[in-house]
Amino acid sequence: MKKRKLTKSAVNNIHRFASFKMDDFIEVESTLEFDACFHFEYSAKVLEFESQPIGFEYELDGKIRSYTPDYLARLETLPSTFYEVKLYKKTLSEIFKSEFKAKQVAAEALGGRLELITENNIRVYPLLDNLKILHRYHSAENDLSDQQYQAITILGRVERLSILDLIHRMGQNYREIFPDILSLVALDLLKLDMNMPISTDSIIWCSK
Repeated sequence: MKKRKLTKSAVNNIHRFASFKMDDFIEVESTLEFDACFHFEYSAKVLEFESQPIGFEYELDGKIRSYTPDYLARLETLPSTFYEVKLYKKTLSEIFKSEFKAKQVAAEALGGRLELITENNIRVYPLLDNLKILHRYHSAENDLSDQQYQAITILGRVERLSILDLIHRMGQNYREIFPDILSLVALDLLKLDMNMPISTDSIIWCSK
């Protein structure tokens, strides 16, 4: 099968996600698929991901049908995984369930997996808001600034600090250094609890 090319229509708008992990734009058809990109981008388990990968065929009711998943992700420890992104209410029908099961069987026959993700997996707050904040401050620059090296050095000595305490120890201006610190989190050089809203009170530490 050929790779499906997304085109704008009266039904779907094309959304483009700027991926630092893939060094490319990821084109998707819905805001839910767009939000899913933030999870793929910042999951340490995901090595690579792409939208609208080359699809495969599956059998249902004695007929061979074609299918293009929404995503293909290459994972650190698991087989390559296809993902279908769907609103939860659209997954409840028996027709959808039987079609999806047939697609899963076909994916497994190819040595991969097919998983379903809905807004219940994607639009989890404050995690999604935090991922979007990291993406905003993510820098494409490979070289770290002197201030970023200073932050890493301080945290290497004291292990954990609030962002505000770190800024005070650095003797830096909050507005100037806060983006640099979040950039280090986006680069996975520093860690914080992504299940709590990011603020100056967030506890931060060095990645192991």
